Amino acid sequence: MYLIYLRTAINSISSRVRETAVGDAGGISIIGNSVLISTNTNLDAGTRAQGDGKAISIKATDNITLDDDALLIAQVGPDATGNAGTITLSANTIEIKGDSTIIGNTRGQGNASLVSIIAKDSVIITEETSISSRVRETAVGDAGGISITGNSILINGESRLDAGTVGQGNGQDITINAVKNITLDDGVSIKAEVGTDAAGNAGNINLTADSLVITDDARLTVRSNGQGNPGNIEIAANTIELNKGEISAATAFGNFGNINLEVSENITLRNQSLISAQALNNANGGNIVIDTSFIVAFPNQNNDIIADAVGGNGGNININAEALFGIQERPLNDLSNDINVSSEFGLDGTVSIFTPNTNNLQTEINLPNSIIESEQTVAQACQSDRASGIASGLNIKGKGGVPFIPTNPFNSEIILVDEPITARDIKPIQTSMGNIYPARGIVKTEDGKIILTAYATDNLNSRTPHMSANCS
Repeated sequence: MYLIYLRTAINSISSRVRETAVGDAGGISIIGNSVLISTNTNLDAGTRAQGDGKAISIKATDNITLDDDALLIAQVGPDATGNAGTITLSANTIEIKGDSTIIGNTRGQGNASLVSIIAKDSVIITEETSISSRVRETAVGDAGGISITGNSILINGESRLDAGTVGQGNGQDITINAVKNITLDDGVSIKAEVGTDAAGNAGNINLTADSLVITDDARLTVRSNGQGNPGNIEIAANTIELNKGEISAATAFGNFGNINLEVSENITLRNQSLISAQALNNANGGNIVIDTSFIVAFPNQNNDIIADAVGGNGGNININAEALFGIQERPLNDLSNDINVSSEFGLDGTVSIFTPNTNNLQTEINLPNSIIESEQTVAQACQSDRASGIASGLNIKGKGGVPFIPTNPFNSEIILVDEPITARDIKPIQTSMGNIYPARGIVKTEDGKIILTAYATDNLNSRTPHMSANCS
């Protein structure tokens, strides 16, 4: 393995199909321990004539760095007929910065390039980096898509990822997978859009991570401005934090775009954050499905979850969560945190919030002021004996033997009473196994055990409980 170091103001490596040629390009492959490409270095494996472009492949056991206007191109030129090759970067760590650019577009008759970035550890894309795999204005073909995989992924510094279409063809998916965290910061834009004059569908945006942070005007967007359908946004994570961040699926024409968030723990919204499946013109609002434990919106910061519309119908918002804090369904307001599916001229959508075993919105609960009187409870339980008309009751007589807490054992050796107890003449119950006598007496042994007897025990240190039809 070798250290590959390309750094010169005029350096260019080209393996492309030129304007007058008929045939395929050859491709570019770089392998080393560490690879640095910087200072206006240009790697080009596209096609400008009759033939396919080929792959650009850069592999390193340690790191790959693109810096200072480095440029990788594998695109179909304006007058070309053919497909672009793939662009692949694979290393332990990958950093793309300093206005560097990766272009896998199509401008002619053919499909754009797939851009694939794979790191065992970290991926850092910063300092106005641009990565695109688009169908451009003059093209007829599909975009190639963008795929980024790493242990942790940071995209910031107003960098751009674009896999949309503004020509005659479909956009493709942007997929970002991280084992740990994805952080989108500082004006980052990740979009899969259909342009105004385009004829085609947008791709989807798919993100998977342990934690996802979208902050400081960073945004994920699928959108249709032309005669096509927007894609969907699918996110699976343990936590999502939006801090002045946006997740948006918007449409001006065609069908609606949807947002699906599968979050095992919390979704946190603060500082004018937005989750939106909004519709413009006569289009219908999209659907938002959120499955999470908690949604926490910081109060009075204009954090919204909306699927509203103008001329069409509002969309649907379905939330499955243990609780929502600081946000509720109501008309949009610049200060409050709102859930809204209204339509200005069409029909409103529906909001469904399912919170198992809890209130669907956590707000103040007024408890009843009425207090149950103990006398009322006793009066209902111990009413008059229906047969004799004598009021029932519970009387404790005697000295000692009765514990302060009913479940405690007797605390005296003998049970004394002030007056004799008259035993009733109780007949035995006849059964096939013989006569069964109800307990008629009680005896406490020397070791503290209580024994029920079938005979009266008036003179044997005992007491016979008062029996009642209603109270026992």
